[in-house]
Amino acid sequence: MKNLLVLLCLVCFCGFAVSEESAYTTTGDSLAFTSTSPMASETGDREFPVYSFGLRFGLGYAATFQDFYFDQWGEYDGIEAEVMGSDVDWGFTAPNLAFTCEIKFGMPIPFEYFSVGVALDYNIVPIDGMEFAMEGSAKITASQDDVTDVHTLALIPFLEFRIPIAVGNTWIAPYARFGVGLSINIHDNDDLIDIDTASLNVLGSIGVEYFITDNISIFFEPRFHYNRPNMKFMPFSDTAKFHGEVDLSNLSLLLGVTMYFGTGKTF
Repeated sequence: MKNLLVLLCLVCFCGFAVSEESAYTTTGDSLAFTSTSPMASETGDREFPVYSFGLRFGLGYAATFQDFYFDQWGEYDGIEAEVMGSDVDWGFTAPNLAFTCEIKFGMPIPFEYFSVGVALDYNIVPIDGMEFAMEGSAKITASQDDVTDVHTLALIPFLEFRIPIAVGNTWIAPYARFGVGLSINIHDNDDLIDIDTASLNVLGSIGVEYFITDNISIFFEPRFHYNRPNMKFMPFSDTAKFHGEVDLSNLSLLLGVTMYFGTGKTF
């Protein structure tokens, strides 16, 4: 947690430096960047800046809804074997690191409340213990510690909807987002379990941003990833092969910083 706070403070400092350096206004057809408090319109009402693109970095922890779903039949010693059941230690007991790096683009009026972007998310899923039961030529129950560690890197295009709300001299912006992309699952212990490298990843989240300047915000976001790749489980080396799916879906809590860049237009 200490490292997380130090990194976020460093990102905030860099963001302030970027915002102060880009705080200029020109005339004619040139672009203008803003880094002051929310601007006022000709009627005196404050207006929320529309941005061209934003960069976001976040860190947090993820808890995994891990479980195994086996096909009913597999193979043991060259004959058909029926899967009787399985049980796995849940990831809730040991939340692990989650990280996101994103770029998103503001939409033109009249879609100014929407953004589109791409998120690159990382999390690690340790599968620490498992019990497995099957019946072939005999009934067998086996247990396995340290099944595998799965490192998941997800590339996800997303659509975001947010509503800016004036609070004092600044803004908060509740938002929701949805995306569908690809997970790259990298794991060890290949002799015991073989998990598909690529799988579907579906993202859904809600969150809130607090603007410390017109173009820098801090955010808090609960984020859900659906990730359920195919796998092959080999509890007795090559003598047994059982196919199915492993649920690596997770819920992460992220805290981070967003830096916006744009033309200084408002709505």
